[in-house]
Amino acid sequence: MRCPNQWFQSAITASRSQHFCSETLIPTPELPDTSQTSFYQPSSPSRDTLHNPSTASSKLPRYPAITTMSHHHDHHHHHDEEHAEAHNHDHSHDDDLTPALQNLLYQQIDFPRLRTLNEDESDQGLRIVQKTYAQRLDPTPELKSFADEQILMIVPFTGQVRLHSILIRTSPSPSSPKTLKLFINDDTLDFGTASEKPATQTLEISRTDDVQEVPVKRALFNTTRVLTLFFEDNWGEGDEDETRISYLGFKGDFMKLNKEPVNFLVELAANPNDHKMVAGVKEGLGRSIQ
Repeated sequence: MRCPNQWFQSAITASRSQHFCSETLIPTPELPDTSQTSFYQPSSPSRDTLHNPSTASSKLPRYPAITTMSHHHDHHHHHDEEHAEAHNHDHSHDDDLTPALQNLLYQQIDFPRLRTLNEDESDQGLRIVQKTYAQRLDPTPELKSFADEQILMIVPFTGQVRLHSILIRTSPSPSSPKTLKLFINDDTLDFGTASEKPATQTLEISRTDDVQEVPVKRALFNTTRVLTLFFEDNWGEGDEDETRISYLGFKGDFMKLNKEPVNFLVELAANPNDHKMVAGVKEGLGRSIQ
């Protein structure tokens, strides 16, 4: 029989053995030493550091990842500004021509049927109408009258037109046309009938080498299929037998013969504030006298 003292010593030995096994199987995890990691545990600056800027910058913790992100953001921001500036620069060139090209009737002219009477050379009238807007300031080709100062031009369209204005470039000389009579939908006119028949509207052309945009009364030209222009005289007051014109164009709304609207404009909805006159174009120089 074991005595109580021996039993007590055995119990102590068994307990120590069980504790040793427990520590061996499940060791206590070690915590990392963070005393040298300034990123997570920045030390508080000492009083000397606060009063010494040169040492303060070296002792304060640095965050390179944040600095890199900031530089990356600044780079993209600078790149976006350059891209936006380049885009605006390219876009500005298009805006220069947009107002001038709006409602320009060019492709809607039936060029093979266009006729000019009393031109100095064949097809001179056709050539000045065939000039594009970019060629409006070119001095040649030029239409010149032959026997006297009068010119009669018949301009057919490929559909129905509501005319807005006449674009014309002449010169500051006495050979510039003065009185322009307009007739619609009559391609049988000659000089005799054009002189006697009441015009749909009569305009006066100014003496200038700028491209003039002379407005017409739109209500009178809602259903224009053929436009006849009769240049009745010039600024020579009878002393100049030759009339000269270097550019002729038209603005308006166009509809096909089936009456379906055709959208050929550069802009769908025009803003009047955007419609500044382009260099070389003077609006309202000519005027209506009827």
